[in-house]
Amino acid sequence: MDKNRRNEKTVRLCTAKDLVELTLIKEALEEIGIDCLEVPSVDAAYDDIFVPARGYADIHVFESDRQTAFEVIASLEQGKMDEPEGEEEEE
Repeated sequence: MDKNRRNEKTVRLCTAKDLVELTLIKEALEEIGIDCLEVPSVDAAYDDIFVPARGYADIHVFESDRQTAFEVIASLEQGKMDEPEGEEEEE
């Protein structure tokens, strides 16, 4: 983490509904250099019964990265993220 960000506020970006969604979002953010933090909602004491209601985990980003992170989420939702090199679909 950058020393200039030590006191910067973090904000909740979104709530991932499951581990797959959490992984996709985190990888997309990290790929463009946005640091993120996951705050799990999973509670082993209750055998994850609250996950459907609360989601799997909240994803937080620095306030200064919020707008760019929202754009990444929008791209993921629309399926417009670039394919990794060498994995383009063949026509």
